[in-house]
Amino acid sequence: SNGDLTWLPAKAALAAGTKHVYFAPGDSSTFQWINRLVQRPELHGRMARDALSFGPSMSIEGFEFGVLTNITAEWYEDWAADGRVGLGFGTSAVPPVLQALKDAGGIEEPVFAFDLRHEGGASELTLGGASPERAGGSFSYVNLATPDWWSVPLDSVWVGDEVCFTHVGTAILNPSHFQILGPEDQLTDFTAAWNATLQDALWVVPCGQQGPPLHFRIQGREFTIAKDDFIVKDGGICYFMVGTIASDDHSWLLGQPFLRKFYTVFDAGRKRVGFARPSAP
Repeated sequence: SNGDLTWLPAKAALAAGTKHVYFAPGDSSTFQWINRLVQRPELHGRMARDALSFGPSMSIEGFEFGVLTNITAEWYEDWAADGRVGLGFGTSAVPPVLQALKDAGGIEEPVFAFDLRHEGGASELTLGGASPERAGGSFSYVNLATPDWWSVPLDSVWVGDEVCFTHVGTAILNPSHFQILGPEDQLTDFTAAWNATLQDALWVVPCGQQGPPLHFRIQGREFTIAKDDFIVKDGGICYFMVGTIASDDHSWLLGQPFLRKFYTVFDAGRKRVGFARPSAP
């Protein structure tokens, strides 16, 4: 996540009959409350401190995180995860989780890598580096647009081979988002080319529909997203995994449909992101 806050829900935050698992502070002998509130859009609670472990070899003593007592986000009930590990920078030069792991000797470099696979595939998050066996080729690195945000500068966006947008801003990389989001005036040509229509706030297309790919030019390198990347079939409906984002500088958000196409390395120390073709499943 581009957010820096790591959080877990308390029992009070969950509706009756929910599938989510809550965090129980009383079950931990090392838990401590902190006199600081969590007051963020849709997320409310209190900060705390406890041990945080990522497997047997990565442990952080006294890590600060949020215990949420009120979650008003509509997306949360259908969300697969119970909480969130904040891998964004916040006000720090390095994301707090990565810096804490490095200080504790759990990792050598403030780096993490995502290999997001389609449903049924084995996705993987690697902390402290990348897994060579997950990369199907060499990495192509691009520098961050700003040193404190997982975003890269866009040169242009193409719809097929005909429509090109050069008035573009940055591309925000967000592995937790299920769509590709773009400015409404630029998405219009793309959705029209695919004969897409809105249904319950989501775009859908005829399942046999053919249409153009979407090309992103980032620091002189071209990244292409095609039909199999942004169309998801569920119960006979083909969802078109794009949406609009409010942006003054015509920025885009590249979520899971884009990041599943690549094995992606997020290098906080060198302020860059690397993309490689993923290895075969």
